[in-house]
Amino acid sequence: MVIKKLPITVAELHEWLQGDDPAMSVMGGLYTDALIKFPVAEGVEYIYIQSAPGTMICDRRGNFRFCGIYLRDSDQIYNGKFSMELVRDWVEDHERTETAMLRDFNAAVRLRMEEIVAENREKYAAKVLTSSRLKAELEHYREYESREDAARRLLIASDPANIRFKAHFEHRKWGDELIRYLTDRDGTVKEAARDYIAHGGEEILLDFLKADILRERYIELLKDPSDPAYTVKAVSDAVEKSHAKYVKVTISKGGPEVTVMTEAAGFVGYHSYYDPGCLLSADKEAFEQAFGKYADYTAQDIVRIARGTKTIYEAPKGGE
Repeated sequence: MVIKKLPITVAELHEWLQGDDPAMSVMGGLYTDALIKFPVAEGVEYIYIQSAPGTMICDRRGNFRFCGIYLRDSDQIYNGKFSMELVRDWVEDHERTETAMLRDFNAAVRLRMEEIVAENREKYAAKVLTSSRLKAELEHYREYESREDAARRLLIASDPANIRFKAHFEHRKWGDELIRYLTDRDGTVKEAARDYIAHGGEEILLDFLKADILRERYIELLKDPSDPAYTVKAVSDAVEKSHAKYVKVTISKGGPEVTVMTEAAGFVGYHSYYDPGCLLSADKEAFEQAFGKYADYTAQDIVRIARGTKTIYEAPKGGE
């Protein structure tokens, strides 16, 4: 049997994976280890390394270590966990990691649910919330999250009519369905959506109720130009339009003004407050002396923002 010296190359790895040998002997230092393929479904194999005790690539007990999932038809490795000690030119494809696949699966199930449920509240949603957990979640959304969600809508000038049912399905950890997902993605997504709809009537109602709250909150916000969210929008729009990478921001909390240099990107989008943590050390010291070590600042504290010598945003004067 040919023994490959560690680290092997990606080409050597795929040559073995495409072949019929269930194992490949590899040598790291004085020890001979084995890469092993373990079939788990048609055309799908788990990859492990069984390492000799005492080697640097495993624990001292010589246990199996998971290295990835191999799909033979596409010759692709998913959830690959190859270190440079095993495969010298291995470059992980982040779109095939466990986290990325879970993100894509959740997004696909949500979209499928929204296509099915749409606005058919009577058919798919429960009539009332009976779960104390879901009731508490709804009240927390009403009191806190809906305000910021409405402000984010303001920043993109969203139409209130576009606020509809939005599914919040989230599968947090893969189980056996990962293999099914890799071999039949559309079928696995449809099955998950059907199962959630069949048993998640209260969660679906919760999402409808959240949409109702957000729509009402946003309509109220559109009628109140004095809301602080409009100042956040003005700051964001001005900085984004300037295309600046760095800006000088002048801050005042009712006393002396302090001007500091910071990254422009931190002002784009909705922010309930701005973090001074990214300021240059000298500017951070000046900020802390003026406002305190653990202080932050809001859009209402900004007097002006400048790109070089040009002012790109200035707070309205009193009474304007």
